[in-house]
Amino acid sequence: MFNTKEFKKRVRIIMAELDMDQAQFAEHADVNASNLSMWLRGVTVPETASLHKIADAGRKPLSWLLGEQDIGNEPAMPKPQLQRLVKPINRRNEIPVMKIVRREFTDKHVGVPKWLDLAAGQGFDLSLCEDLVYFDKRDNFKGMQTAKVRGDSMVETLFDGDIIVLKSLPAPATLPKISSATDKSSLATWQAKNDIREGNICVLSINEDAPTLKRVHFDLRRGPSKWKLQVVADNPGAWDVFQADSDDTVVFYAKMVARAE
Repeated sequence: MFNTKEFKKRVRIIMAELDMDQAQFAEHADVNASNLSMWLRGVTVPETASLHKIADAGRKPLSWLLGEQDIGNEPAMPKPQLQRLVKPINRRNEIPVMKIVRREFTDKHVGVPKWLDLAAGQGFDLSLCEDLVYFDKRDNFKGMQTAKVRGDSMVETLFDGDIIVLKSLPAPATLPKISSATDKSSLATWQAKNDIREGNICVLSINEDAPTLKRVHFDLRRGPSKWKLQVVADNPGAWDVFQADSDDTVVFYAKMVARAE
């Protein structure tokens, strides 16, 4: 028999772990907010499909949610992969284009270092090209570098073989592990220090993995002091969305400012 008291207790535990209120959790679990309210008050009983959604959203076994296991004794569940539309996003026209100088180099041109094989997919270590990429000096290239994109996780915005222009950060910007919510900076404070903005395409490393090229989003549904970093691909079918939790570390090395052609 469905035990409303146990169900309510365990849903409250899940919401506390996820740092979400009831409306946020209903959206996260993909259940109707009014229905969730009635289930928690014992007015109606959730269907099996809804119970599975709630358990999956909380990374708990269904048996635990139903009160068949003691609180604190549930097995660890794998970290969920956030889902987005599978269709690639085409934002190529949003990116400025800088013209590469292909004629003989003169004192009117500036040479910019070029990295080979910047991964748009699972990261791997970069190697620096011996040759430079030349541009007209009228553009400001202080602290700039270029890289050749490899992979398809940013298609249709960026293609395999594209050369992009990157602005190196003075020092790698880090989103560190934190032991409690009180250690977390507000988004405004973190952005003022690191100059990483919503929608930027960045060269970054997740939990000490090799660098990869991805787009950055900030989830502000819980408020400015409880924001969450999301790392996404413009071709979501090629790379799962990553949402940083308190035990994750993300390091930013550079952000993209243009394509070069």
